[in-house]
Amino acid sequence: MLDRGLIGLVSGALGILAFGGTLSVVFGSTAIRAAAIVIVLFANLGLMAYLLASTGESRKTLQRAERLLARYCEVINERLGQSWRIKTYSSYTDIDANGDCRQTVKVSLVVESEHLEFFRIRIGPGWQQSSRIQRRVKADVSSLLVDKAGGVRWDVTKAWLTDGRLEILAHCPMSALKGAEIAFQIDLDWPAKCSRLVRDREPDTFLLSFSRPIEEFTITVVLPRGVKAFYELINLKESEDCNFGSEDLQDGRQQVKVSVANATPMRKQGFKLDIRKGR
Repeated sequence: MLDRGLIGLVSGALGILAFGGTLSVVFGSTAIRAAAIVIVLFANLGLMAYLLASTGESRKTLQRAERLLARYCEVINERLGQSWRIKTYSSYTDIDANGDCRQTVKVSLVVESEHLEFFRIRIGPGWQQSSRIQRRVKADVSSLLVDKAGGVRWDVTKAWLTDGRLEILAHCPMSALKGAEIAFQIDLDWPAKCSRLVRDREPDTFLLSFSRPIEEFTITVVLPRGVKAFYELINLKESEDCNFGSEDLQDGRQQVKVSVANATPMRKQGFKLDIRKGR
C-alpha cells in the first residue's frame, strides 16, 4: 500500500471489507448476515467505482505526459540540431495465428551532430488500432554489444500519433559524441498488429521509409504455421541492390524477406503480402 499510494490504500480497504463480510455471514445471526451482505456489497461497488475512476484518470495523466515529452523532445531536437546517419536497419516480424506479433528491430547508426541525447523511431501497423490494444503494446530498447548480443536496457518513452503509429523515444544512457557508432535493438510485443492479414485475409504491406540515404535495410516476416502468402515488391525492383524471395523454414513456416542496399530516401519501400481465403 505504501508503494501504490491512495489506490493501494483503497484496494486494502476493499479486501478488509470483503473479509469482514465473509466472517459476518459465517458466524453472525440471520439479520447480521443480511445487513453485512448489503453493506459489503454497496461498499465494494463504491470502492470499485472509485478505483476504476482513479485508474482511468491516472492513465490519461500518463498519456498526456508522454505526449508532452514527445513534443518537447522534438523541440529540443530541432534547436540543438541533433542528427545521425543510419548505416543498417533490420526488422524481423514473427506473426502468430491470431495476428499478434513479436517484432525485433536492430539499428546501427553514426552520430553526426556534436551530441546525441536521444533518438526517435516511428513504427506502426498502417491502420488505426483501438486504445485498448495500444495500451498492451510493449517496447524495450537495449544496446547491442560487439558480438551482437543483447546489452543493457535504455529508458524508453512512447507516444501514439494520429495515424496510428507508435513514436518510440530511446534515451541514451549517456550523451553520444560526434562520430560515435551506436548499435541498439528494439523489442516489440504488439497484439493484433497483423490481424488484418492472417485473420481477415486482407492484403497488408511491410514498408520502411528513411529521411536520409541508408547503406542497407532488411525486412523479414515469418508467417504462422500452415499459412502461405502471395507477395510482391513495392517501389523496388529485384537487382544487384535488392534481394527478394520466400522460403520455408525448418518448422514449415513461410518466411518472406527483402534486403536493399543504398535505399532511396523519403520513399516507402518493401513488399505486400496477401493470404487468400481458403488457403
